[in-house]
Amino acid sequence: MATSSARTKVVLRRHIRRAGVLRVVQPRAEATRDALLDAGRRLLNERDFDAMSIADLAAANALSVGSFYGRFRDKEAYFALLQEMVTSEWTEATLRDFDVRRLAGWSAGRIVRLVTTQVVNVYRNDRGFISAALRHASTHPGAWTPLKRAGARFANVVTALLAPRLTHLPRMARAARVRFAMQLLYGMLINAVLNDPGPLNLDDPRLEKELARALSAYLGLRPR
Repeated sequence: MATSSARTKVVLRRHIRRAGVLRVVQPRAEATRDALLDAGRRLLNERDFDAMSIADLAAANALSVGSFYGRFRDKEAYFALLQEMVTSEWTEATLRDFDVRRLAGWSAGRIVRLVTTQVVNVYRNDRGFISAALRHASTHPGAWTPLKRAGARFANVVTALLAPRLTHLPRMARAARVRFAMQLLYGMLINAVLNDPGPLNLDDPRLEKELARALSAYLGLRPR
């Protein structure tokens, strides 16, 4: 992400007032802040959060360490805003790709395949960030909150789309089934990011197909 989208900028501004994130006014200063956030997102796919120094973040954009401290109090404030940026992008993609009107003619099975593909791609593309947030949460309990919020928001969207299509299930059971299917999907991918237990790793092209088959079977749909 070279520059934040308009929606993401609104989300970032909403969280700028948190302690430790310094408010920037000039477009150039805002662009530098965004470049630092983008650099961290990329670097987390190469190294652990604890091993990523402020000097690394600055050097990735040919900036000085002082440029970092002109925008963030410390790495904790930086990571807090990074979480808001990444999860706001995820939410924006959800609103775009899972619009009820766009998917009006889709079958339940097709939606399950889309959901699985989209979520697997998120975990692949941002595996370093997700791993950092999970590990960070062990010593900073609030660190996982933005990801939990984004996951719950997406599960709500999927439930609204899928539950009415599960006409083969009792009406009262449909939403609960979809929500548990999402819990299964998130859990399996988190395990793949943290532990890579196999037999299919996160980069295996068969992963999304097999996950879609498993979720479809649980939801009582004919797997393809």
